[in-house]
Amino acid sequence: ALKVAAVVTAVVVGVTALGSAFATTARAAAEYGKQVAEVQTISDQSVFTTERITALNLELANTYGSSVRGNAQALYQTISAGVTDAAAATALLNSASRLSIGGATDLTTAVDGLTSVVNAYRASNLTAEDASDILFTAIRNGKTTAEELSSSLGQVAPIASQLGVAFE
Repeated sequence: ALKVAAVVTAVVVGVTALGSAFATTARAAAEYGKQVAEVQTISDQSVFTTERITALNLELANTYGSSVRGNAQALYQTISAGVTDAAAATALLNSASRLSIGGATDLTTAVDGLTSVVNAYRASNLTAEDASDILFTAIRNGKTTAEELSSSLGQVAPIASQLGVAFE
């Protein structure tokens, strides 16, 4: 009788854990679906289809070890900052992912800094990759962080660009 009770207890514990894991997964999937819908509210849905958004988010997650939910937030921020072309947004997110890793920051902070610089220096054809390399070099060689740079670039980069100061 004790063995039967132990088996029943083990089964109940296992089923409870499985139910909890399923509920957690369902909540995460619902949150991700909400984030994809948010991206689509500000983007051209012929350019950023649900399939395209999901493929991009999975590609970034597989390449850089980031979360699909964090990638969706970063894509929203990228489009919101005016990078509405799919190829340009993809390139910026790849550069921001590398900067977030090298600069020890989160992806949205890296996107914030890069979009500020790329938008300010659009006339000089500065790419997200070049901007990311310059920012990483500044972080590596200076006494600053990606977060500190990103927070100030939105204010400084447009003025510096208008005054003809090169971003180097």
